[in-house]
Amino acid sequence: MLAVYLYPIRLIMFFCYIVFMKPYNINEITKFIFSNKESAIQQLSKNGLLLENMSSPLKEDKGVVLVAIRNNPRAFKFASEKLKADPEVVLEAISVQPNISDMVLWHANEELVNQIGSNEPIAFLKSLVLKNMLFKELPSNQESNSKPVKI
Repeated sequence: MLAVYLYPIRLIMFFCYIVFMKPYNINEITKFIFSNKESAIQQLSKNGLLLENMSSPLKEDKGVVLVAIRNNPRAFKFASEKLKADPEVVLEAISVQPNISDMVLWHANEELVNQIGSNEPIAFLKSLVLKNMLFKELPSNQESNSKPVKI
């Protein structure tokens, strides 16, 4: 009877041996899945909480973290500290599921939470994101060669 339960596992092991040409090693397979950006994005689009098992460079990648958050906003708590201070990432986590905004703000950067204060979080974060976008688009004084116009 035990052989009936082990048969599928042996098939998987045999398949991995044929495909990878080496004995089945679950640690190597999961290490590959959780360190390769393309496969990580594919897995996170199905289950965002897998972000917890990802490598540090992937937890610092804004695109990877946003994929995880769009699938499950609770994945926000596994993002890097740098992204927990990013208003765009926090806004995405709150916008996907507004009823968990307290949990998101609990894990967010303390300085960002202090800036929000008693304001409505979504509106305040949207204004921060827009402000950051405007500052990125405005040319600096060194880059612009235009002369001021007298009126």
